[in-house]
Amino acid sequence: MIEKYIFSLLETNNRVIVPDFGAFLKGTGSSKNIFFNEFIKVDDGLLITSIIENEKISRNEATQEIAEFIEVIKKELSEKQKSNIKGMGVLFMDEKGRIRLEVDEKAIKENIPDKLAMSKAVGKKKDNKEKVIVIPDSKITKKQTAMENTTPPKKENTPPKKKKQKTLLIVLLILIPIIILLVLGYLYQDKIFSSSVDKKVVKKEVVKTEIEKQKAAEVLAKEKAKIAVEEKAKIVAKEKAKKELEQKQKKYYLVGGVFKEIQNSKDLLSELEYDGFSDVKYVEIGGLNYLYFNSYDSFSKAKTQLQNIKDKGYEVWIFKH
Repeated sequence: MIEKYIFSLLETNNRVIVPDFGAFLKGTGSSKNIFFNEFIKVDDGLLITSIIENEKISRNEATQEIAEFIEVIKKELSEKQKSNIKGMGVLFMDEKGRIRLEVDEKAIKENIPDKLAMSKAVGKKKDNKEKVIVIPDSKITKKQTAMENTTPPKKENTPPKKKKQKTLLIVLLILIPIIILLVLGYLYQDKIFSSSVDKKVVKKEVVKTEIEKQKAAEVLAKEKAKIAVEEKAKIVAKEKAKKELEQKQKKYYLVGGVFKEIQNSKDLLSELEYDGFSDVKYVEIGGLNYLYFNSYDSFSKAKTQLQNIKDKGYEVWIFKH
């Protein structure tokens, strides 16, 4: 089952990753230009999503199907040094212990009808429509009408005599404190005025001090603003220089493997150096370690070297970053 999904997905994708095992990569040209890279193992979700949507099974069931597929291949490679991949060809172990794919062009041609059917099935999507519940306006209108028609209860009228007595009492309560304050002010006017003069002097001193502090704060703020502008200008200049440097650097990489664990990248690097590739390096991009043979500032230069490396039996592709 897994083989047909791999073959179908290669029709619209450059690679299909079998998690924790390797990736089937599609090169340019004829259908037989398909090869296997055991170093690309990080799951991108493409294969498992296709299986879930078409087989109508859970993620756990799809993961189990893939695991069984891998187990069968590993067992056959261990016992027979090769494993048949239906519709594509044969996986085998080369003299260096690497897993290679020998393409069966006849099997690929026979597999094309299944591939077309699968690609149509993968493209189908379900339309989900949401139901909208409408609440009638009549209920709200009735409640609002009932609230609007409600009138407050009438207050009882207070007798005129009681009103006059209440008004007189309020006036007396206001006047008595005023009279007391006037008398106290007359008796202690000397103390009051002298203290007010002292307060005015103190207030002037306080105001003067506050003005001086404010001026000092303004000067300090201007200095800080000036320093901030200079720092910002330095940062902008650094960013501009950095961008110009990045634009001058090479952008096209001849990638030979992508690894989640850096140790795997180092292992392949040592092997390639032993085979004579002294310029091989690795770089971390997006949390993954890309091992590349070389990098170039134009696509044409990278493409020229691409075939030279392929002729030596290594899987390699161009990656722009």
